[in-house]
Amino acid sequence: MIRLDITPNDADLMGSSDSESIQNAVDMAAKLGVNKITIPRYNKRSDSFEWVITEAIKLPSYMVVVLDNCHLTLSRGSCCNIFVNSNCYTELGKTLDGEQLGIKLLGEGNVTLDGGEHNGLFERNQKQYGFPSVWNNALVLFHNVKDFAIENIHFAHLRWKAVVLLYARHGKLQNLSFMEYENQPGLPDLGCVDVRLGCNNLFIQDINAKSSASGITLWATQKDLQDHAAVRGKPMDINDVLIRNLTADAFRGNVAAIYNDDGCNIYNILLEGIMDASRRETKHMPNAIVEIGNPTLTVTEGEIYNITVRNVASRSRAVTLFNGRIKNASFYNLKTFDDGIRAVASGKNAQLENVLFDGIFYCCDQDDITYQRARSKSQYKGVAIELTGVAGKNVWMKNVFISRVKDVIRVSGAENADFTLNIENLYADDYGMFAQIGPNCTLYIDGEVQQSRQ
Repeated sequence: MIRLDITPNDADLMGSSDSESIQNAVDMAAKLGVNKITIPRYNKRSDSFEWVITEAIKLPSYMVVVLDNCHLTLSRGSCCNIFVNSNCYTELGKTLDGEQLGIKLLGEGNVTLDGGEHNGLFERNQKQYGFPSVWNNALVLFHNVKDFAIENIHFAHLRWKAVVLLYARHGKLQNLSFMEYENQPGLPDLGCVDVRLGCNNLFIQDINAKSSASGITLWATQKDLQDHAAVRGKPMDINDVLIRNLTADAFRGNVAAIYNDDGCNIYNILLEGIMDASRRETKHMPNAIVEIGNPTLTVTEGEIYNITVRNVASRSRAVTLFNGRIKNASFYNLKTFDDGIRAVASGKNAQLENVLFDGIFYCCDQDDITYQRARSKSQYKGVAIELTGVAGKNVWMKNVFISRVKDVIRVSGAENADFTLNIENLYADDYGMFAQIGPNCTLYIDGEVQQSRQ
């Protein structure tokens, strides 16, 4: 009779460690064709309610891991993932035939994947002092997979990125929450979900995150990945990704970020329903809610295009922040609240083409902010629209409502390129200066050319 309910608590599967017990259960389920295991809350081997991971659990194709109200914690000093697909980084895994299918991590009840005590491995010291690659600090790492799912899981004590996807397609991440080390805020390099080279057709929904670096990052850059992670015959672009219902406190990082480099493209991306969960009393402020293009990367060819962002609320330094080349993009219903500084902003080498903003609301209407700023306009903060040093064409804004701000608009063109901004239906009141227009820039409001003015 075939065993249908396989768990690491089964007597014949118990190993000398929790990792070995779980791996034995996975291997037995694959051998029998059951392709499913359940990790329960109670750990019979250790007579506890915790599973301590000392080696990564390697998952074959079509394996479903049901996490039943359980808590898995990386052991002290370990440098390994909790879950990884079995072909990850292998020679087979770098080929089209090595793509794995149908791997699912499904949480039931209160499930936690826990980084435990940080092991001291960071990006800055990886492959030094006996440390391996920092990629070993991802709690879940999937490479060259298809038709996968990660659902209903809480990730605690992040050591690096919680979930990292490489050459992953047709997958779903849903109902996930993330928390870094509360007693050590600001540890470097931390992030929640990193979507890297070659990923496409992903659905990411209902994410609640707290991290010092980023909530969700789409990162198409070869950097140092190609030597050990490239899948021969697969494109490196990131495309066709839907991110919906993201609430995050990104400390001083970004809630969502889209970066490319090395000739890689990112396109057909939809982000909607993004809420900044940071608060003034914590004394920190996210860099941006949505940053597109990374100022630290040197873009060689490669483009970011066909991007749609909808329904964003922010108290960060910028609701949207642009670096590098972006084209064919649209942004709807962008709102600041509390002590937010900018609604639309440029960073380094911004080049905008065919970009539409429809519905910008800059209104710091909290009682304490209203009271403080009502004292005098010299105390006002922020620039609602700050696009400086920009090269671009066909950039339009409409339905813009701005109140209680130092400057309504501050714009200028790049050193050797012109920038034209068209705005329709702009309403502004209670501000310090209306428009500052720098060189190589033309500003139209309702069809009329504007000059710098109070």
